[in-house]
Amino acid sequence: MKNSRSLFDCVFLFCFAAFAFGQTPSEWPILNNINHTGFSATMVLRPPLKVKWAVSVPGSFKAGPVIAESCLVAQSRDGYLFCYNANTGEIKWRYFVQRMAAHSVGMTETGPCIWNGRVYASFYSAGHPGITGMRCFDLQTGRVLWKKDVGYTNHRIHYSPQVRQGKLFFCSNRETTGKKTETLSELIHVAQVQAWDAMTGDTLWVHNMSTKACNNTTLLVVGDTVFASVGDGQDGTPGDSGRTVALDLNGGLLWENDSMHVWWKAGNLQYYQGSLMVLSLGGMRLLNASDGSPVLSGGGDPYSKIFPIMNGKYYSRSYGGFAVPYFLSTGAAAPFASMYNKGASSGCSAPTAANGYVYNAFGSPNINFTVDAGRQIVAVDEAGNLAWSFHDCANHCASMSIAYDRLYLAGGTEGLIYCFENAQ
Repeated sequence: MKNSRSLFDCVFLFCFAAFAFGQTPSEWPILNNINHTGFSATMVLRPPLKVKWAVSVPGSFKAGPVIAESCLVAQSRDGYLFCYNANTGEIKWRYFVQRMAAHSVGMTETGPCIWNGRVYASFYSAGHPGITGMRCFDLQTGRVLWKKDVGYTNHRIHYSPQVRQGKLFFCSNRETTGKKTETLSELIHVAQVQAWDAMTGDTLWVHNMSTKACNNTTLLVVGDTVFASVGDGQDGTPGDSGRTVALDLNGGLLWENDSMHVWWKAGNLQYYQGSLMVLSLGGMRLLNASDGSPVLSGGGDPYSKIFPIMNGKYYSRSYGGFAVPYFLSTGAAAPFASMYNKGASSGCSAPTAANGYVYNAFGSPNINFTVDAGRQIVAVDEAGNLAWSFHDCANHCASMSIAYDRLYLAGGTEGLIYCFENAQ
């Protein structure tokens, strides 16, 4: 890899991947965007920004909104799914399955996917198969077209179901006994990749990632390959276990790697120029996407959820801090003029990058800072200089999305959805 790439090259590569998915480059149809780059090809969005529209909804968000086909769809961790006109903020429909307790096994923190006039979203409630399931909705009306069995994903595991060549893919902990009980000890879950017909919901195949449930279960589809990774462990133990695999679209195993996998507590998969980025406990691990062999190890904190990629660098944030850059070519830290820290003590929001700027959101302020610290949405340039900030009352945990030359965000516990546009 070269030490840097022009913004034009980044945009070209992103546009190529976007068309392969069936979206336009101006959209953001899955969490973290196509290939999980955390990057938008917009050449228009530039801070300072202003609010174009905002709405208040019931529920709280850990996953950010997805935007495609002129619609914004956001999924709360409380059992709600909302669809808005992405341009005006006018509500089109909402769906409610059942309120789910926060910070419990099985909570919903994954996000939806928009594809071909449909929305795919997973819901989970322990021991309630009538509630638990992958649902397919009509994008325009919210009508449920089909529902199929699916498992749970855990706290801080943020990604979307993904579609390729008419097939829907998801990785989760699936219950195997079929028991209808809320007693979790009586239920047996196994980490699996599942594939369905995206139009009918017919099950096509499953692939077991482990013989038991795993804390982290994530997936990324690139071209004709399904990449999946699981991580398992607990606090106080010397390490964690897991596996990363590559499967063809029919479920055939292409390769597996048991030594490089996502961290059990957070982390994700990303794809860039023939390489698979694995956000692990040790930082960024780069694998050859064709055979799973190690290429490079680099810095970064998997708490970041995603390392947005822009101009030859990737950006990683620690818990409550701002994103700092690393060179893709070496994994070493890149120069950063200033560390703009708003003093947040709870900042789970993943950074997002576009047009030479990195956007980040912060949560509740640290007790050592003033009350106006934290609860901010900010943008910095690539040198780390503050370009814009917006203060509100939300505890921001959900990642941001960029589509149609606008920035979108769903607040944490306050149920606020924002759309920002250029102020000038």
